Order: sequence, then structure tokens, then C-alpha cells
Amino acid sequence: MFYGITRASWATEKFAKEFPNEKSYRHSLREEAEALSNVAGLVKQQLKEGKIRQLDPMLERLILLDDKGLIEAYVLFARANQGIAMDYPAFRKANRDKLRRYLLEYVCANQ
Repeated sequence: MFYGITRASWATEKFAKEFPNEKSYRHSLREEAEALSNVAGLVKQQLKEGKIRQLDPMLERLILLDDKGLIEAYVLFARANQGIAMDYPAFRKANRDKLRRYLLEYVCANQ
């Protein structure tokens, strides 16, 4: 539910503010990364408060990626769609090290 609320705020208000030169809404890297990071933060808080006893492995991985600052790299390589892919060149230019770390630590390490 928290993921959906974050995404809805992007579709209704945040996208136009973050991307003033784009004429229509599209799913963006910032939107997806923020939504997933918010979920990770909420789950961490609920773990701390004892509301969650056992984590689903996917949520465990999401928290780990968030803690390591690799949510965006994960989104680009594992969850990208046409809108998100449009953000790849700019992210790659500024964050090549994060993309490389994600590939080495999560993609190649699991082969």
C-alpha cells in the first residue's frame, strides 16, 4: 500500500515538479527508487518496533540494497520499463560506480 501511495503522488504532483520540461507523466527512476526506498524504511521501522518477526527474502534484499545505496541500480537493471530506461544515461554518467557495484555484488556473484 505504501508503495502505491508514493507512486500515486508522483503521477499527480511530483513528476511535473521534478521534470518540468516533459509534457506528460512517465514512470521515472526517481519515482520507483523513492517508492521502494520508502517501503524499505517502513519495513525497517516495523522490524525495530517488533511488528514484523520474519522478513520475506525479497524485503530483506530490498532493505540491504537501500542500506548500500543501490536501489537505483537495482531498478535500472531489474525493474526498468520504457519510462525508467529514459533515465539510464544521466544516472550512468553520474553513478557508474553504483551500477558496477550492483552488477558485481548482486548479478555476477549469484551466477
